[in-house]
Amino acid sequence: MPKTVRVVFTRHANRKDVNKTGITQAGARKSKAQGTKRALAGQIVKRYSSSSKRNLSTAKKAQKGYEELVGKRYKLRVRKDITTPVPNKKEWERTVREDFHGDKKAATIAWLRGKITSDIVLKPNVFVKDLIRKRVGLGKRVVRIGARDLVLESFTHQELMLGIFEMLTGERIEKLRKPLDIKYLESFEIVLFKNGNARLKIRDKTYDITQRLNRILRN
Repeated sequence: MPKTVRVVFTRHANRKDVNKTGITQAGARKSKAQGTKRALAGQIVKRYSSSSKRNLSTAKKAQKGYEELVGKRYKLRVRKDITTPVPNKKEWERTVREDFHGDKKAATIAWLRGKITSDIVLKPNVFVKDLIRKRVGLGKRVVRIGARDLVLESFTHQELMLGIFEMLTGERIEKLRKPLDIKYLESFEIVLFKNGNARLKIRDKTYDITQRLNRILRN
């Protein structure tokens, strides 16, 4: 059996802007249940989050659900490099509201196509590539060391997950047969094999991303 490491990107829990956590009570319960589910599955998980309150709150709840069953294994790591690519949040929200009639998915597609200026949203070909190098590159190093069946889970935003998906698969989200709209707490995983191959798994689809991933990690 070839040694593998899974790099998992998970969207934060149900959003709520008017409280300190940034997520709903139901979202908090679901986050904890997600951590419990991974523990019950026997997974060894290292979790990462940005300092964004929604991501961090989600990650902390998942960590709690996990540790209540298996105890502490790895400390939750907070990373500034897994953050929203929006340097001007108010202008981004205005752009979504006025230019895209509140359709954040349409605004995200415009961002991925380079149609929104970098003073509002950082360019995906720079930001997403850097994110892949830092998170998936870590997984590559762990594979080389010899770890097996380890999950490296990063809690992040839908925009970044869609950007990573496009960059690694070469697929455009608006041209898929089924529209790709990543739900709260939904994940996709990048499976890294000891022989250097890589697969991206999302829902019932699997993509061979070996060449694209290796090209990004080399450059």
